[in-house]
Amino acid sequence: MERRHARRPLRLDQDLDSIRGGIGLVASRQADRVVLAGLRYGERLLPRAMELAAGAVVDVRPDRIGGGPLAIVVSRPAADARPVPGRAREMLAAPLIAASVGRSRSEA
Repeated sequence: MERRHARRPLRLDQDLDSIRGGIGLVASRQADRVVLAGLRYGERLLPRAMELAAGAVVDVRPDRIGGGPLAIVVSRPAADARPVPGRAREMLAAPLIAASVGRSRSEA
């Protein structure tokens, strides 16, 4: 039983990292829209995703694709025409680059 509960925080952290990654992709203009489906804790993390999105000036909304589990859609605001400064782009992309090669942020 303890083993099952020990995995829950790990999965919660993984889902939150995915949300941060999607927000980072859109905020850095590497993607116009990201759909995060298959998140086990998507519904529980939606309020946190909205807080992160507000700080990154992107939109987050829930979506139930085909009536299934909740997906989180991250997109740029329609009226967003401001360029992203280079340093902000680097900071937002760093966790994504590290994750894409299987390293932690401290190793990247």
